[in-house]
Amino acid sequence: MRDVPIGIQDFKRIRDSEAYYIDKSPLIDHILRNRSTAAFLFTRPRRFGKSVNLSMLDAYFNIRYSGNHWFDGLRVSKLRPDDPEKNSRPVIYIDLKDLLYDTFDNFVEGVQYKMATLYEGYPELLGSSKLMPSEKKRLETIMMMEASPAKLSTSVRDLSQMLEKHYGTRCVVLIDEYDDPVNNAYGKRHQREILDFIRSMMSSALKGNPSLELAVITGVLQIAKESIFSGLNNIKVNNITNTDMGEMFGFTPAEVEKLCSDYGHPERFDEAKDWYDGYRFGNAEIYNPWSILNYVDSGFRPNTYWAGTSGNSIIDTFISGTDPETYSALRSLGEGESISSRMDAEVTFTEISGGSEKMYSIMAMSGYLRVVSDGRYGTFSIPNREMFDVFASKIVERSGDTGFGNRIYRLSEAILSNDTGGIVESLGSLAEDLGSKVFNDEHSYQAFVSGLLMHLHGNYALTAETESGRGFHDIMLRRKKGAGPNIVIELKRRRKGDPDPQRLAESALEQIRDRDYAHGLEGTTVLYGIAFDGKRPYVASEIAEL
Repeated sequence: MRDVPIGIQDFKRIRDSEAYYIDKSPLIDHILRNRSTAAFLFTRPRRFGKSVNLSMLDAYFNIRYSGNHWFDGLRVSKLRPDDPEKNSRPVIYIDLKDLLYDTFDNFVEGVQYKMATLYEGYPELLGSSKLMPSEKKRLETIMMMEASPAKLSTSVRDLSQMLEKHYGTRCVVLIDEYDDPVNNAYGKRHQREILDFIRSMMSSALKGNPSLELAVITGVLQIAKESIFSGLNNIKVNNITNTDMGEMFGFTPAEVEKLCSDYGHPERFDEAKDWYDGYRFGNAEIYNPWSILNYVDSGFRPNTYWAGTSGNSIIDTFISGTDPETYSALRSLGEGESISSRMDAEVTFTEISGGSEKMYSIMAMSGYLRVVSDGRYGTFSIPNREMFDVFASKIVERSGDTGFGNRIYRLSEAILSNDTGGIVESLGSLAEDLGSKVFNDEHSYQAFVSGLLMHLHGNYALTAETESGRGFHDIMLRRKKGAGPNIVIELKRRRKGDPDPQRLAESALEQIRDRDYAHGLEGTTVLYGIAFDGKRPYVASEIAEL
């Protein structure tokens, strides 16, 4: 059985080790058939194969790897037999990930280190007879980490020109996660300086550079041309709404079905679909590749593998800064509904704010939402069970909870098993972590509890404040599949003069019965009356066979 390449982004290493590889090499043919475009920008969510694909392009074009066998048996070898472009050019390959710093000066030091490491990878230039002494001096300045921000911003262009002189052919430039420094600086004082620096670097490397044959850039967000790619008319953008190359990032249903079968569990395909399918890139249905590989490697154990791989400050800012109306819309997404809104793939950072219509587009580009778009408008929804888990955690964090850990799962298990003691313990623990201003009415308690239960959406349809029987239930979990019970919850908030909180919980349970909130449910159903006295919950329950 081949190894599952968890966290390995080096295409050469994957092929040398004979690890499991899902063939994305037609991307090379697509790029070369569109040679009239000097630069390509591919935007996809993090951990969707961008870095592996860039590494694959490096392995294909880089003159240093002539004679390799990494592409034997891959589709590009059939599409482009005896390709003269293979291993024919010097390649500049740089990633801009992890430039997370509190000040612009520290950011510059981080760039100095990255560029010094990049330049040190071309020792042949220092001894080249084709370079002038002044050019070698520039090489040494970068390697010694003594370059000014202005010199650093032109360092990719300068290196491409020196490589062309030495090798006698134009360069391929590969830039991974170009937007990561800007995303990390979002909302901070030095954001403008970093944005200006990245724009200057991109402009010098891509605009009017006679040493550039081809550039491929990847990122999560498509930062608007006026912000990053100012004046660049030679760049072709491929984002999640484009109808070509959608299957080149992430795994298709056929690829996942084969993966499950190859590792001996074809019967787990439906579970994999439930947890990790649901993305839509152009016309292609796509699974989260990071999660699928971890799912297989863990022995087909479903979990939220994607959630903790890295942060996204823009998304966190959106969730924490939304107004009540937008927050209500986000909650409706968590209840399995869809939202129709304008789809705008370009991001201008001055336009971003909590509640902005751009929020849904940015969340879709970042992997939090699925979007089906006609190019102008889109229908947004949560794609799969894993993302319901992630979304639930974001909603809870928005309420102020910063350390919920696995308590959400313990709460869910307690609710599904009618463990009233476990409910009191888990729900009380989560509520205690919230800020003092969170619970000011019954609606805020309802938002809190329904947010905690969003991750159950894969097996349940979750609704809140919806008409049923002779009234409106607070929370209902209607079983869609699996062996668990249906759940109906009525919430109360104890006010001054109200009866004992346990009696208040029992009155909430009686309200469920009297108003027939469980109307239409079939099978085992657990009814809960939950009363909050401040942040302390009291629970009454009953099992009904309907």
